Amino acid sequence: MAEDIQGKVGFKEFKAITLAFFVAWVIAVIVISALGAQSWVLAPLAGFNFLIHELGHSLGRFSGLNILEALAGTFIELVVVISFCIWLTNQRLAYAHLFSSAWLGYTFIHLGNYMADASAQQLPLYTLGSVKGAITQPIHDWQIIFSDFGLIDKAETIGRTVAVFGVIIAVPLLILGLRLLSVKTASKLTIKS
Repeated sequence: MAEDIQGKVGFKEFKAITLAFFVAWVIAVIVISALGAQSWVLAPLAGFNFLIHELGHSLGRFSGLNILEALAGTFIELVVVISFCIWLTNQRLAYAHLFSSAWLGYTFIHLGNYMADASAQQLPLYTLGSVKGAITQPIHDWQIIFSDFGLIDKAETIGRTVAVFGVIIAVPLLILGLRLLSVKTASKLTIKS
């Protein structure tokens, strides 16, 4: 039985099926993020981004200035995500373009939704605590940033613009990634009958 299945579904077919599921995941990440919904589909990206974001706050805390602490979370998150996506894409791995488009798009869409919430503060907020380990009341980074710069009344507009930017980044990169994969695999992939 195992020999029959193995004879009909080889490595190339397995790769094609894996690619199809991966593409579906990438599209789901972009759509779910753009709609502002939460889902288990986003968990790997959300968890990693959250840890990097909170690390940024910890580094910014050393400045002693609330505005730099608030800015540091997003700044470090963007630097790490963009750097990793560039590195990953330069490795010329099969799914790098697709993964990078989903991750970069997700990051900007999520950031935009977070920014847009600065006035209303309806999103749940989380924190890893203070440097001394005490649990602190979570604060909204972008409420501090926009308030300090006198932009709190424009928070929703700025946030929605950043979220749209995330979609604008993700969709062309997704199309480019699919195009590169289709050109690369079209000549190699043959389904056995």
